[in-house]
Amino acid sequence: MVTLPSKSGIAFGGALRSFEKPCATNSPVVKTQRSLKPARALGVDAAMTEKFRIRVNQALTALVAASVAVAATLLARGAPALSTPDISRTPPAEVKYQPLDPRDKQGLGPQIALVFGDMKKKAPVGFLFKVPPGFRPGPHTHTQDYYSVVLEGIVHDFAPGVDESQPIGPGGFWFQRGKAAHDNHCASTTPCVIFIYSPSGYDYLPLTRPPAG
Repeated sequence: MVTLPSKSGIAFGGALRSFEKPCATNSPVVKTQRSLKPARALGVDAAMTEKFRIRVNQALTALVAASVAVAATLLARGAPALSTPDISRTPPAEVKYQPLDPRDKQGLGPQIALVFGDMKKKAPVGFLFKVPPGFRPGPHTHTQDYYSVVLEGIVHDFAPGVDESQPIGPGGFWFQRGKAAHDNHCASTTPCVIFIYSPSGYDYLPLTRPPAG
């Protein structure tokens, strides 16, 4: 976006306000000349009229100069490329999931697709988390906090032993404090897909249940 010098900008704004009445042509020069005739008929001071004409010409000159400068800059930079090394795109059909548990060879449990980071490092990581309909991992904790955004399905995040709380659908999200016991439930009849972000890595620690009796 081009920013005109402050004085020229003020002058140009004043010129635009003087042209609000309909005119048979869009030429700024003709508009300026026609705006002078009523001024003379009303006895407006000639010096004031001349000053107004000069301000309009200055504003138009500044606008043309700024437009030329922008055009020259764009030509110097060249046309923008349709794709660059700075942009990486992955359409939904090309997202590749892998089992969260390496022992799940058939992919029947939770699956993940890494968006950024490294699941094995204590560093920021973001990934897609996909679970089958009706899935419940059971009470568990995570060492770190995490944030979740539901993309598909209906999900519950709740403390063990209490009601499943309000369901969260696509577009909804929740925050889970690290080391706090909780459980989840994919309550939809289709798989649930969630985006999870953790600022310091991700792990899963099943909650040890006390022996019965």
